[in-house]
Amino acid sequence: MEMISYTESQGNSWFDWSYELNKPLKEIDWDVLEVKAGYWVTCACGNLCDVIPRDSIGRPIDMGLRQLGVDFYDAIYDTNPSDALSILVMIESRSNELILELSCESK
Repeated sequence: MEMISYTESQGNSWFDWSYELNKPLKEIDWDVLEVKAGYWVTCACGNLCDVIPRDSIGRPIDMGLRQLGVDFYDAIYDTNPSDALSILVMIESRSNELILELSCESK
């Protein structure tokens, strides 16, 4: 079974947050990032596997992951790439935990 991101499952293109946030500050288009971070489908959480349970607007059901998504948006809004990248790592880690839990439950 091929895993795709929630973003892709909703008809959008996957977005490389890490690449964008590692650009030189003067090259980062914060307006574009803020718009993407402001929607659950295109935010950092949206770029995660589509098997992660979500509500009707794409928010992760897991409250820890959901809060990390909010924190990520705040870091983008504050134009803080260092914090955003740190939170991105935490989002990916929590996502991996949830996917592992889901795969164990399905066995």
